[in-house]
Amino acid sequence: MEYLINEFVLLFIILFVGYSIGKWSYKGISLGSTAVLIVSLVFGYFGFTLAREIMELGLILFVYAVGISVGTRFFRSFRKEGWKYVFLGLAGPMLGALAVIGLVVFFRIPSDLATGLYTGALTNTPALAGVLDTLARTAPDKMANVSSAYGIAYPFAMISVVLMNQILPRLKRFNLIEEEQKFKKSEEALNTPLSIKQFKITNPACIGKSIAEINPDRMIQANLSCIIREKQMIPANSKVQLKAGDLARVVGSEDELKKMELLFGEEVPLEDFVSKDYNFLDLKLLKQKYAGKKIQDIALWAQHEVVITRIRRSDIEWSPKGSLVLEWGDSLRLVGLEANLKLVSKEVQGDLRQLEETNLVPYFAGLLIGISLGSIRVPLGSHLHLSLGSAGGTFVVSLLLGHFGRIRSIPFYVPPAVKHFSREFGLLLFLAGAGTMAGARIMPILQSQGAYLLLIGALLTFVVVFLSFVLARKIFGMSLLASMGALSAVMTNPPALSSAQAKTESIEPLINYASIYPIALIAKIVLAQILILILR
Repeated sequence: MEYLINEFVLLFIILFVGYSIGKWSYKGISLGSTAVLIVSLVFGYFGFTLAREIMELGLILFVYAVGISVGTRFFRSFRKEGWKYVFLGLAGPMLGALAVIGLVVFFRIPSDLATGLYTGALTNTPALAGVLDTLARTAPDKMANVSSAYGIAYPFAMISVVLMNQILPRLKRFNLIEEEQKFKKSEEALNTPLSIKQFKITNPACIGKSIAEINPDRMIQANLSCIIREKQMIPANSKVQLKAGDLARVVGSEDELKKMELLFGEEVPLEDFVSKDYNFLDLKLLKQKYAGKKIQDIALWAQHEVVITRIRRSDIEWSPKGSLVLEWGDSLRLVGLEANLKLVSKEVQGDLRQLEETNLVPYFAGLLIGISLGSIRVPLGSHLHLSLGSAGGTFVVSLLLGHFGRIRSIPFYVPPAVKHFSREFGLLLFLAGAGTMAGARIMPILQSQGAYLLLIGALLTFVVVFLSFVLARKIFGMSLLASMGALSAVMTNPPALSSAQAKTESIEPLINYASIYPIALIAKIVLAQILILILR
């Protein structure tokens, strides 16, 4: 067994065995990535440990990928229901803190053990780090007990929420398909999905006027893709003058298309009209010189007489207007003459192999900024300090990068495959490190303190999970998917999020996790340090 001393060999044995076991399924229930935690607990129990840095690196990669994935939706979602997210993010940690105070007052549990149970039962390693930092300056002799209590409560808390997220969707009272459809409709209402309709020009006010004169300053947020005149297709650039009987094809939301019907005339069925010279083309914006510029500032479209009819970015679709800023990796749909489309594609898109590459300069820059932000310590009193930690700082920065899409003039684009790998591999590294650390502490603390600490930690987890779920589901009326994501965030439990996300193609759990996680993280870090100071 000496070859197991090699830390990397140990790491990949844990990952291989755990991931393989996680793939097994019984009646639709599987451990998934949590099997890695169980395997690592066994190895930790037998004395094999991994460096703490492996766990921290894994958590950083995980939250970085999550933040980038949901950044485009996070701020919009938070503006809509931010008060709910704030309340849930604060309520869970505060309920746990009140329960810990009760344990100390009524059951005479030592404050150091009670605080350790708090950080473990609520699965928050940064909170543990904050407590240990405080104790290092005030009471170093209590650090061992805090870490041990954390280690004994952590595994049950981690696994229980994962299993809960797997079991809940199987209960008959919940219909995931129906909830997915509701979320899809709500997203469509926000994102105004685009349709294409065809109108016959009958309004005398439009006849003889150019498209620019008819819709000045884009008062109606819809795009003309082409004009069909005497069975000939004409690219709908701003200078084209309309004639009576022309057929105008328009792309836009349903509301905007109704306005176009009032402007042009009656809607007519779309014709299956084919022209060898006229076509549409979907392409990716991959040329650096066009990223970060407004559509109206790029002369390329008018020069080649092509029209942008829609833009897609991070699964969100827009009807473009001149003031819209383009970003590297945007999907554009262009309409125009075949020859002109080829020229524009060559100029704007270039080599598609760029999509398989990740510019590591902004990728690493984002990580560096996030970790640096997390290392900043804000004093809140004589012995109390607040810092987001590496993972918390990285998560905040990744949300901003996902939302804005760039660092100054440098476009920030991470291919979907890279985001998925970063999220999954980061989670596995985190579980492997956390498991070996906790596994090494379980038996000593059980032998010294008794199994009652394990039961108390489990009870503490149950109280926070149950009350948080009731708040999300019953009080705030969240869907099951949203409640699962919210619960994972309240518990700052990445494997639970992974378990919830595995049950659906919807990103609803991810959005709610991202909206609540930073609040719950900060609340636990602060409350854990307050507990260790006031319960002495």
